[in-house]
Amino acid sequence: MQLLATRKILKEKLMSLLNEKKGLKFGLTQKLRMKKETEDGVIYREPYFKSKSKTITHPDMINDLIREAEEEILNKIGDWISEGSNWVIDQILDHYLNIIEYTPLRGSSYIPLPKKLQNSMLGLINPKNLDDNECFRWCHVRKLNPQKVHPERIKLTDKEFVKKLDYSGVTFPVQYKDYNKIEKQNQINVNVFGYLGFFYPIHLSKEKNSIDLDLLYIEEEEKPTGYYVLITDFDRLMNTFNKYKAKKHFCKRCLHCFSRKDLLEKHSPDCFALNGTQKIELPAPGSKVFFKNYHRKQPVPFIIAADFEAVTKKIDTCSQNNDKSYTDPYQEHQPCGYGYKVICHQDRSYSRAFQYYRGEDVIEKFIENINSEAESCKEIVKKTF
Repeated sequence: MQLLATRKILKEKLMSLLNEKKGLKFGLTQKLRMKKETEDGVIYREPYFKSKSKTITHPDMINDLIREAEEEILNKIGDWISEGSNWVIDQILDHYLNIIEYTPLRGSSYIPLPKKLQNSMLGLINPKNLDDNECFRWCHVRKLNPQKVHPERIKLTDKEFVKKLDYSGVTFPVQYKDYNKIEKQNQINVNVFGYLGFFYPIHLSKEKNSIDLDLLYIEEEEKPTGYYVLITDFDRLMNTFNKYKAKKHFCKRCLHCFSRKDLLEKHSPDCFALNGTQKIELPAPGSKVFFKNYHRKQPVPFIIAADFEAVTKKIDTCSQNNDKSYTDPYQEHQPCGYGYKVICHQDRSYSRAFQYYRGEDVIEKFIENINSEAESCKEIVKKTF
């Protein structure tokens, strides 16, 4: 009832923000008070339930995305209730609309590739459309009308070929909201990837056409728009930035690599990035599963519970490296003491008093003590249990 009552308000707010920002991401969050009656009285919990962030670049997307976010919240509430019996919703405490700033994609005219991508081995074609903002369409032309010599140049044959494509209703520069229209009007799958020193998927087609148009979207900080570059061979591009030299096959959703194409095909239906969950293998119909490892239910004869104490010491940090990932340590932990207790589940008379140590050579002392205790426990197990 709460979700239904706020749907109109959410739509009006998102419409207003979309007109102002031209693109945004949003998420819904509900804070609930859950109630459960027990023998000891009523207990309460106040969990938060959040939807995934949704990207809006066109008003027509708002209704479906609001319902999608609502469904995710309801599913999470259902999962939470199913983990413990007798929980009921007592009250809705808060209902949030979270807005994330987002700049929608816009393809512009020709811009030289970043230095790291200026390598013919990568198989990237950057159309030299100096007089227009139609880099997306020229990439489409080059995909269907390949040229061996200077493929980046727009030739007379390309200008004739472009007449065969249907871009009616599409404005240039091409935006994110136009991808689905281009796919349906030209029977092609559009896959767009971004580059920030590494590759990541921006849009992956849900169509099942026979031709894939793989594009790399490049943005420059000093320019308000980016531009599209044709990826002639996705596996070749990814393999160049991979430490393995042998041929690899890459999943376009999770970018995981496989040594053989059949392994990639087997992975694709169960891809985590596609389904949002790990693959689950269920027993064959009619089969039965039995628990066999009964010995693992028995407690081990001895356990040793140990805890370390440490003091933190500030250290000189390393300089940042923007070319690759790095760790920026600022302090280290120096062990100064420990404590442990030997506990026997079989016979409490074999349990020992709590032991502790503070001082120098903490690590060496700990290893020495634990090894000694372990040998003693082994001897007791052999003789007694």
